[in-house]
Amino acid sequence: MNLAKIVGSSIALAICIIWSYSVYYFWEPSGFNQNSLAYFLKVDNEVKSFPILGAIKEPLYKVGAADGLKRTAVIVDYPTKYSEKHLTQELEFIDFICRFPPQEAYFICEKTDKQKRVISAIFSKKKGTDNLKANITFIGF
Repeated sequence: MNLAKIVGSSIALAICIIWSYSVYYFWEPSGFNQNSLAYFLKVDNEVKSFPILGAIKEPLYKVGAADGLKRTAVIVDYPTKYSEKHLTQELEFIDFICRFPPQEAYFICEKTDKQKRVISAIFSKKKGTDNLKANITFIGF
């Protein structure tokens, strides 16, 4: 009888562990800030240490889990008070390459590290203001 309880408890524990891991693995939180449990659990330390340049409001994060061969992506959105010139200087200083598509209201700065992880920063004009909106995507972190 004690053996049956031990086996039953072990099976229940194994099911709980598998269920918890599955919920965590497939969880794709969206619209969370730096004070949230999702930020603590799902955002890589390298992403956390990336400079938030001139944020006017608190950045919001989104995590997209990998599907098949795609790598996990973390997206950070926030409005910035910095100018195009200031942002490009800051990012080019840390080895980003910036491009300015002709006749577009945005510019892109990108960097790929030695492990083939990509950081792509898109800055676009925010409607009705002089501020730029930052959309920074970390792929493979």
